[in-house]
Amino acid sequence: MHRILLTEGFTGLYSGLSAALLRQMTYSTVRFGVYEDLKIRLRAGKPAEEGLGSMLIPLSAFSGFIAGVVGNPADIVNVRMQSDKAKRLQDQTRYRHVFDGLVQIRPLSRRGCQCNKGSSDEFIATSVL
Repeated sequence: MHRILLTEGFTGLYSGLSAALLRQMTYSTVRFGVYEDLKIRLRAGKPAEEGLGSMLIPLSAFSGFIAGVVGNPADIVNVRMQSDKAKRLQDQTRYRHVFDGLVQIRPLSRRGCQCNKGSSDEFIATSVL
């Protein structure tokens, strides 16, 4: 932290904050929304005392997977923004803000997964994990 303050100043402590907040908002909102919606749909038409016990773990796993896919682009931008200063100058992404980063990692064409700087591989790998 001391090194960051010396080299980048006080604002360096907030590098990647916008991406971290966007990732957390998208991930948490989708995870809880999908989980609650699926729980309500499964409970529809069943008596209240009939529990969903054995279904709650698969529901939460599925909800977490969907949320991971949705929140992953912001997570990629977050990691890149926070680690940018540790890279050589020619390897830095230099995103101005989270939305600049999201625009730069989008697919460049509609054919296949041709993406900027190999981000499609990162997206797929981190979404699965």
